Amino acid sequence: MNRHLFVVTGGSGSRRGEISPLAAFRTTRQGADTARNVKHRRPEKMISAEYCRLMARYNSWQNGSLVTAADGLTNADRWKDRGAFFQSIAATLNHLYWADALMLERLKGNPRPEDNIRHSLTSPSDWDEFKTLRSQRNEEIEDWAAQLRDVELCGMLAWYPGDGSTRIEKPKALCAIELFNHQTHHRGQIHAMLTAAGARPEATDLSMLP
Repeated sequence: MNRHLFVVTGGSGSRRGEISPLAAFRTTRQGADTARNVKHRRPEKMISAEYCRLMARYNSWQNGSLVTAADGLTNADRWKDRGAFFQSIAATLNHLYWADALMLERLKGNPRPEDNIRHSLTSPSDWDEFKTLRSQRNEEIEDWAAQLRDVELCGMLAWYPGDGSTRIEKPKALCAIELFNHQTHHRGQIHAMLTAAGARPEATDLSMLP
């Protein structure tokens, strides 16, 4: 029967030996099984409910900062086209308000949120009304996070876009992260426009969260 040569190295040098084909097969098979188990191992938890509670608080703080800073501008200044993706401070704030509503409804299990929620860059157009609605949305996000359990961030989330064409399915944890990441992205745009307009929003560092 054919034998397989092996070399063992150690502190006292190395030694040569032989191994049978059966033993060699078992060794190779064990290595393959180990690699397969590592590949298909359940991934570590992406985020926790506590992370969502922290980011919900951060969202409320930062939105309050932007609204307070924008309060010092005229209505015309808030709607002025400043070259941003959604052009103006007010339109970008509106986009964020409606996008928060849609994403939150998906996270709550509504597969067709756009049946009842209509995204608009021009509504609300009244500044005082917007401030009230924005504050309510902040509280809604904090309430959702407060009741969230870690297990509810596991598994997949499915929904349909506005035209109802293709079913979308993504990990729940990823969708929760997207909610907060999307907010941060557009608040950065608003912060830059406010600063250019002479307003002074608060710092954005997460470590400075009150």
